[in-house]
Amino acid sequence: MAEARNLRNLTAQQTPLLGEENTPMHELQGRSGFEGATPQGAVSATPNPLATPFRSSSAQSDVSATPASSVGGVGATPLRTPMRDTLSINDENASQYGLTPREERNHLHDVKRQLRQGFSALPQPKNEFELVLPEDEEEGEGEQVSEEVAKAMRIEDRTERENKLKELREIEEKKELERRSQSVKRGLPRPIEVDTVRLLAQLELESKEDGQDQARQEVERMVTIEMIRLIEHDSIVYPVGGSKRAGGGSSNLPRIEDEQLAQARKLVHDEIAQSVGLPGASEQVLKRTIVLSHEEFERSWKPSYERLAYDSRSNRYVEKDSLTTEQRIQGFRTLIESNRDKMASESAKAAKIEKKLGMTLGGYIARSKTLGGKLNEGYDELSRSRIELESFARLATNEEGAMLRRMEGLKDEVDKLERKEREGQHRFKELLDLKEMLERETDEMELAEAEMLNERALAAMEE
Repeated sequence: MAEARNLRNLTAQQTPLLGEENTPMHELQGRSGFEGATPQGAVSATPNPLATPFRSSSAQSDVSATPASSVGGVGATPLRTPMRDTLSINDENASQYGLTPREERNHLHDVKRQLRQGFSALPQPKNEFELVLPEDEEEGEGEQVSEEVAKAMRIEDRTERENKLKELREIEEKKELERRSQSVKRGLPRPIEVDTVRLLAQLELESKEDGQDQARQEVERMVTIEMIRLIEHDSIVYPVGGSKRAGGGSSNLPRIEDEQLAQARKLVHDEIAQSVGLPGASEQVLKRTIVLSHEEFERSWKPSYERLAYDSRSNRYVEKDSLTTEQRIQGFRTLIESNRDKMASESAKAAKIEKKLGMTLGGYIARSKTLGGKLNEGYDELSRSRIELESFARLATNEEGAMLRRMEGLKDEVDKLERKEREGQHRFKELLDLKEMLERETDEMELAEAEMLNERALAAMEE
């Protein structure tokens, strides 16, 4: 049976090119003698006189077998490698010897089915639990506690958190914008470079020359110093274009709280409203009341502007009377050169910007030229079409007039032809009547002549 099974496996096996596993062959410890078509006889082995009992198998009874022919000897290779089955899933007592791949798969399927049946016999897990809440003494306190618990247990959504952070950032930016000075918020002109030392020195010099009251002079000095510090702070934190400072720096100006600023603004507002005679007025009303018209501004600014001149030495505007003619000319020359330099720099900036715009908008410009050309062609075509339309409209008008004239001429010709036709028909009728009359007269004359000839013939016969 083993030889028959081996023969069947050899017949049904696939080619090695398919890459499948080899068909297992059942090895026998002793040959069956049916390897071929006919049985083979037992081959006598040459006895080995040197074979010792240690080398010979204890189960081998044939003393003539050589050590190499003993299959179950000491040095024999085991039929299969022992399997590592730590979970004791496979049955160690079941012999896997002589099974085909199909029988092995069936055996594994049976083992899995037995395991599945064993697992299904286990009890099902139970998810039963109870929640015990503390009893509330009062209903109102219970509702408040439940709301607090629900609020605490509620998980904040990411979108809500981002919206809250965005609102906080906007509020902080708005507050930061309100903390800036009016010149920065309104974009008013500011000096490019601020020399604090020179401004303070000039303030000291002017305070010595001015003969005002000591208290008023001290107050104005404090206000001016605060203004200089604020200008320096703005030039450091918010520098204007063309300044040497990069911006975003930190100044020594102490930060004033928002409540103090709001209180100071309110005091200034109340004082201005009291001074103009409108106590309790709103900011808009004060703006309409205080703002000067263009004529008033020119009337108040022009005299001050005319009495000032630029001093190139101090690089500021001073009284004209304090400068000589050469100094005033030098100041004008300095202003002209500064304006020329500024024009040149602005021209270079404009050229660079124009170049960048040319690179950025080159495609749009080309497209605009193409569309402009097409638009001009369309306008020319429209003009030609309009001229042709007007020409054909005039031709239609002239054709209508010519049609009326031709219709009148044709009507006259038709009337003439109809009149001639009537006259010809009348003349034809007259001639036809004359013909009939002549034919009757001719017939009558022929009858008269025939009767006369008959009478003559009768008269001749009677004679």
